[in-house]
Amino acid sequence: MKRVNIAAILAAAAFSILSCSREVYLPQGDWNPDVHSKISAMLKECGKSSKGYDATARPYAVFDFDNTSIINDVEISLLNYQLINLRFRLTPDEMYEALTGCLPDIDIPICGDLTARMLAEDVTADYRLLYDRYIGKYDDPHAPEAQAALAEIRNTDEYKDFAAKYATFYPSVSKTYDYATDCIWILKGLNGMTTEEITELTKESCRYFTAMGGTHYVVWESPEMGVCGKVSGAHPEGIGISNEMKSLYRTLKANGIDVYIVSASLETIVEAMACGSEFGFDMDPENVFGLRMKETADGRFSADYDEGYVQTFKEGKTGAIRKYIAPSHGGKGPCLVAGDSNGDYNMLTDFDDMKVGLIIDCGNTGRIDALASSGDPKIAVQCRDLAHGCFVAAPTWSDEFGSDEIDWTVWSKIPRDVHHWSIHMSDYDGCYEMRDGCLVLKGIVNPGIEGDDAPLLTGGVWTVGKHSFGYGRLEIRAKIGEAGGAWPALWMMPQDGEPYLENEYGGEIDICEKLNFDDHAFQTLHTRYTLNDTTGHVHGGRGSIARNEFNIYAVEHYRDSIKLFINDVCTLNYKRQPELGPLQWSFDKKFALYVDMQVGAPWPGEAKLEDLPVEMAIDWIRFYEYPEE
Repeated sequence: MKRVNIAAILAAAAFSILSCSREVYLPQGDWNPDVHSKISAMLKECGKSSKGYDATARPYAVFDFDNTSIINDVEISLLNYQLINLRFRLTPDEMYEALTGCLPDIDIPICGDLTARMLAEDVTADYRLLYDRYIGKYDDPHAPEAQAALAEIRNTDEYKDFAAKYATFYPSVSKTYDYATDCIWILKGLNGMTTEEITELTKESCRYFTAMGGTHYVVWESPEMGVCGKVSGAHPEGIGISNEMKSLYRTLKANGIDVYIVSASLETIVEAMACGSEFGFDMDPENVFGLRMKETADGRFSADYDEGYVQTFKEGKTGAIRKYIAPSHGGKGPCLVAGDSNGDYNMLTDFDDMKVGLIIDCGNTGRIDALASSGDPKIAVQCRDLAHGCFVAAPTWSDEFGSDEIDWTVWSKIPRDVHHWSIHMSDYDGCYEMRDGCLVLKGIVNPGIEGDDAPLLTGGVWTVGKHSFGYGRLEIRAKIGEAGGAWPALWMMPQDGEPYLENEYGGEIDICEKLNFDDHAFQTLHTRYTLNDTTGHVHGGRGSIARNEFNIYAVEHYRDSIKLFINDVCTLNYKRQPELGPLQWSFDKKFALYVDMQVGAPWPGEAKLEDLPVEMAIDWIRFYEYPEE
């Protein structure tokens, strides 16, 4: 669920003005409400507007980088970029040493029955040919002749075998050997490069992968060749940078809170993406801590640990913070720590000064999962959408319709009544189906049900008496079928059973009404005031939809306004206007949700029997509750 948030863009542009004030607020964006609330409280307690703020020992925040500050891993992405573009400085003999030299035992199985020795032999054999034909021939990989040669060599079996087996090698090392070995092995392919070359290559990689607009899984598959035969593996490709994370970095700095990165990736690689304005983090290199390696005598990179440095993985992250960062801040620990994995567990739990521990939920298990679900009031958990490379707020309540049965603890079938929309409602099972992860509601011709003389039957469910919704954002992803006289609707009425027609304080929220074969849907609010209004008071809108496809219909219910959306395009912003009297605003209460297929009425016109059956499929319904402020 990816949104273009104009408000967030304008907020970013206004930071230079806002930073002159005493306090800068974190935009809500797609932060989980609990995360936003805890960070906002921390900013108030620790930021420059607080009474105890000490400019000589400024508070600070520490972020992991991979899968925390960004979505996906900058170091793994760089390796993939090297494989795609054959960007190596190693000779063939050096390649074999890079693949095996740091491994304690190369003859144990690491990928099924395959050992590290077997994989290294195949990768090196392929690399010799690639080196002779391409890698060792061109000094400038961007030159037209080099690009033409690369395009040609990518079609060879040797390239496909090399890329697939190298790409399979890394996760096999990661799951087989210890963490220190894992961290250093992935960097061996950079041996022989200068720091400047690694920096520029990383920036190329980041531009390439961020341009994808999200991540997707790709499969590297080799031909049937070499001692290992055919090998394949899948991994996520692409890098996402959420607006929320960039905004958090800026907001912390604007509130006088210093920001640091402490990453288990190579410091040079992290600096290439985090420093400067290109990718939105604007970090100072002095505030970035990552793994540090040795250099050769001629100033080239060598993936061998610098023993005089506290390496920044697992417990080393805490050690680096205490040794390199805390002394500049009065010896205090960070007020905010952000991470995603078991490698971040220590720094998320070792500092009593920490006000907020932010965990980005990547589906990791182990200690980080236990911490995320511990109920610790300091811990806040943020959801993300890997496919779109963005953050998503966790719904307070949802129905994903993933089971075989309707959840009758939430829903009931809507009974037949005398209103135009309800005269064909039926509890007949043929009007309801759970199919392909969707709730399907149907409008059909009566098949001859005994005792029911209604010519048409329609299915509908509501949450009346079982579940209600207050202030928040309600989203419904639905695919609406078409038929003459079809009038499906997604709408809300007061849970207390006092509709606006019978009680002056009631109200109706029509999230979606679609007629016949229209390429648009209507969204409307009704009160006693709008029914009687003769002054042109706007209370409805309409928006384009993709016909016969899933669209997202939403309402945002605030204390002083209600906004209606179709595919994140606002069709109506209805505001509370006290000067117009109490009947103008009838929405200070909880609402029940109605989801129903309607057929035949004065508005859509007479039902066309030849078009039936007609269906409406509901993929999911999600509600994000807002604080009642």
